[in-house]
This record gives sequence, structure tokens and C-alpha cells, in this order.
Amino acid sequence: MSALKRKILVVDDDSSVRESLSVILKSKYDLCFAEDGQTCLRSFRSQMFDLVVLDMRLPDVSGLDLLEEMKAIAPDVPIMMLTAVQETRAAVEAMKLGAIDYFLKPFNVDELTLLVDRAITEKDLKEKVLKLEQEVTRIYQFENIIGKCQAMDRVYRSMAQVMNQDTTVLLCGESGTGKELVARAIHYNGIRKHGAFIPVDCSSIPKELMESELCGHEKGSFTGAVQRRKGAFELADGGTLFLDEIGELPLEIQAKLLRVIQEREFRRVGGSEQIRVNVRIVTATHRDLAQMVKEGTFRKDLFYRIHVIPINLPPLRQRCEDIPILAQHFFRKLSQKVQTSVKSLSSDLIQSFMLYDWPGNVRELENCLERLLVTVEEPEIKAAHFRSQLVQSDSFQDHKAAQLEGAFSLESACDSFERKLILDAMKQSEGVIGKAAERLNTTRRILKYKMDKLEIAGAAITD
Repeated sequence: MSALKRKILVVDDDSSVRESLSVILKSKYDLCFAEDGQTCLRSFRSQMFDLVVLDMRLPDVSGLDLLEEMKAIAPDVPIMMLTAVQETRAAVEAMKLGAIDYFLKPFNVDELTLLVDRAITEKDLKEKVLKLEQEVTRIYQFENIIGKCQAMDRVYRSMAQVMNQDTTVLLCGESGTGKELVARAIHYNGIRKHGAFIPVDCSSIPKELMESELCGHEKGSFTGAVQRRKGAFELADGGTLFLDEIGELPLEIQAKLLRVIQEREFRRVGGSEQIRVNVRIVTATHRDLAQMVKEGTFRKDLFYRIHVIPINLPPLRQRCEDIPILAQHFFRKLSQKVQTSVKSLSSDLIQSFMLYDWPGNVRELENCLERLLVTVEEPEIKAAHFRSQLVQSDSFQDHKAAQLEGAFSLESACDSFERKLILDAMKQSEGVIGKAAERLNTTRRILKYKMDKLEIAGAAITD
């Protein structure tokens, strides 16, 4: 089936002009004609047009007045003016009022065709870009960051506070907790969503290339620099620069980065021109940057520059109650991606998921489910399938396997996780409940209540 023709409204009281335009354009476009302003507005209000060709002089209204009225009705519809030689000054005024172009009568057929084709192509591109922006925004809506636990609620509140600010954000969390997903959600839901989101993985770029990656380089500035190249800061101008794993940067690169962040200006490698940029900085790390500052491996001044609004993403083992909804979310998502005979996840599988530590966090859970969907040939994935997969993986732990073999209820699975987390936190805090509560992002009173409920005695702290 052939694609629908784009629709053009031609407004001119001269029948010879209308006939000429019909001959020139009817093979490629669907044409609608109007002889005066009233007829034009009736058609314009009742139909959708991709382009309007509008004469400067009409019997009942000025072309400029009609242009303004049409722009008020549908500002995104492109309008081209048709004018006589002596009216070029008015045509320039029409451009100021929103017309995209004009051409002169008598018109050149090739020029007219070129202008019309270009106007339609530009409108198509704008529509595609708008659809893409809407799709990206939909993908990175807050609702697509799954989780209902108290720790994730704090993440949502922090995201909402910073998304319409230009404040520098530091995302902290283990690998696989979704730091880049959060960074993209902040960008695509905030005031810079129409700008670029430029991610840079600081852990994967060689030290000698990092300055060029961030600031760009001029042609011939080093071996292999065969042409000028913009860096991440320049590409992110007007948008967001996401520096992932910033704790991996060498000290000498940290110094250069600090200067760019402070001044918002830089020179390309091998260049002399000072380039100013307007960039929002979001950084992420799985490391303890404060400890790195004490050890002298991370600059204190850079730490304070990026540690304006820290957002801590909890590991999956501290989000026990979120595992069932995450598992079902990934199951629905991945079922559309891979061919599988699986129709459901068993309750014992979900219980086993909740008993596992997930060292790779949410990313590991998603990858695990994808492998199960591909390899399991039964209608339902069961805990036995998961145990079999774990035995073959490097992350398998004997004591965890023993737990997974047992039959646990949802409540007992959560209790088991909470007990382990509390014991670990109390050991790390040397038995001080207040410090342990701080590590677990809860209050001393709630922690004491849970310890009593789970029968965690003070003596157990040193087990």
C-alpha cells in the first residue's frame, strides 16, 4: 500500500495560479484550494494540512492578517507566501510573523517544487523528532523506575526535587542499581529535556584520551587526530553531561575536570579558543568517594564540587519487597523481546529470588530472567530452574543454595533478609544501634523494634 500523500492548502483568488500549482504539485501532493480568506479559514479549521501556500493579496482580507490568524489556530503548520515582485517588503514582514518562506509570481517551476519539497521534508523531520522525544520521555518516566520500598521512595523524592534545577547531582550505589536510568529520568523529565544527554563512562576510557573525550581536540593535535572533534562538554551544551564512575578518574584528570566544571569553559586539546558551555552535571559512582578523599585518591575540592545533591540508590538485597514487582515487570518486558514458551513465574521462584543476595543488583535480576526465558521450555519457570542456573554461575554460594532448597513463605523470606542486613549493619557499626540505623537509612526506634521482632540479641552482633 502506498503512503498517503501530504496535504497542501493553496489560497489564491487567481484561477490561473491555482491551475498552474495543481499541474505542478498534484502528482506528489493532495491539494485543496481556497479563493478567499473565509473559505481558507473554514478549510483550515476543519482539516489537517502539512503546508499552506498563501497569496499576499486576497479579495476579502490581507494575506498578512490571514497568516496571523492561521498561526494562532495551528502554529506548527508551515505557511509559504506567494507574492508579486513589488510586494517583497510585505513578504519579509510575513517571515517575521511566522511564514517559512516566499516565492514570486510568475514563479519558476523548479524553484517552487524545491521550496515545497523542502518545507514538507522539514515538517516530516520535526514530527519524527517530536515523536522520538515523546518516546524517550515515556521510557524514562519516573514510573518506569520500579520500586515501592521506603529507600526507593526517598530516591523518588530527591529526583523530583532536582529535576527542574540545574544543581549538580551525585548518584551513589553499587553496580547494577540503575544509576544511569535515574540520571536519564532526571534529564528527560526536567528543564533540560530538549537538550542532549551525553553519557561518559570514566572507567572505560584510557587516561591519555580522557581530556580529548571531555574537551575535544583540534586536527593534528596528536597522532590520529585527523580532524577536529567536539568533546562531551561541547556536545552536552544546553543539556546534561553524565559522568559515570567518576571515582575511576586519575588525579591529574580530576584536576582538569574540576577546572572545567568550575569555569564552564575549556580549550580543545591542541586549540587556543576558549569555549563556554551551559551544561548540567550529573555524576555517579559505586565507590565511597569520601573515603577516597581521606586516602588521597580523590580530590577534596572536586568531591565538594560534585557532592551538592547526593542520591543513594539502595542495592537489591535491601529492597526485598520490590523483588516480586521487579521480576514481574522484567518478565512482561522480556516476553515481548525473546521467543519463549514460558507463560508465568511460579511462587516458589519468587521466594527463591527474594532469598538470593543479587550481587549484580537489578541488572543481574533482569539478565537472569532473560536467560531463564530463553532456556526454560516449560510453561512456568520454577525455583528448580533458578537453582540449576545458579549452580552453573560464578556467583553461586553454597549457603545460599541450601536456603533456596527449602520451602519459605514470602514473610519468612523477608525476615531472613532483614535479619542478615541488620546483623551486617550492627557488625560494621560495632554494636552501636544509632550508627547501624543510619547505615540502613532508618530510625533507631524502628531498628530496635525490628531487632526485638527478629529476636536479634546484642550477643549475636559478634557472631
